[in-house]
Amino acid sequence: MIPLNWALIGFCGMTGAVLAQIGLRDHDPQALLFVVPLFLVGLPFLISTLKRDTFFQSQDAPPISSLVAARSEAALFETQFGFTGKLRLHEKEARRFLDVPARATRLENGALAFVSNIDASTRFSGVVTKSKVGLWLCSPQFESAPIECGTLFYGKKSRPALRVQFLETADAKNARLKAILSFDDITSREAMRTFLLAQMGSTSSTSSQSASPFSSSTG
Repeated sequence: MIPLNWALIGFCGMTGAVLAQIGLRDHDPQALLFVVPLFLVGLPFLISTLKRDTFFQSQDAPPISSLVAARSEAALFETQFGFTGKLRLHEKEARRFLDVPARATRLENGALAFVSNIDASTRFSGVVTKSKVGLWLCSPQFESAPIECGTLFYGKKSRPALRVQFLETADAKNARLKAILSFDDITSREAMRTFLLAQMGSTSSTSSQSASPFSSSTG
């Protein structure tokens, strides 16, 4: 299925073009009046597409096979995926990213982290005014929130994905955050889902780790 924004843009565009042609040909002002609301409906979705917003379409989770469940943590951490959500460069610098390349890893304190090497520096006329290059990460604490399987639509691209909810250890407000992990294939997605479900089972034993992940380096 195509994402909602593309469907509405196509519908509004085709309908508006037909009505405009009828209005101009028959000199019918009523037909032209319908073009305005169609334009107002289609414009926000066109803007969202041009800004490359993401759309997640939820699907029923398939059963986990024993082959996927047997994948080792080391092999899983070699898998690159796309991360959509909030990452931190340090405790005071956080930003939301769209489908950036990322990997899972362990911090020195044993906590799970999603890490991406990003250059988000601020530039003016080609000169770096504020350096923000390095490892951006989040250290999630999974509880009992469901892990949703689905498809991530990003522009014209679609990939198998997971939508997860978690508490971020570096968030001062202890807010529940959401992130979308997208993968090249369903097998990689299901391997990550199996791993994250296992992390939920070990949350109670790791919830006492409250140290900031930025005081530790990734492993």
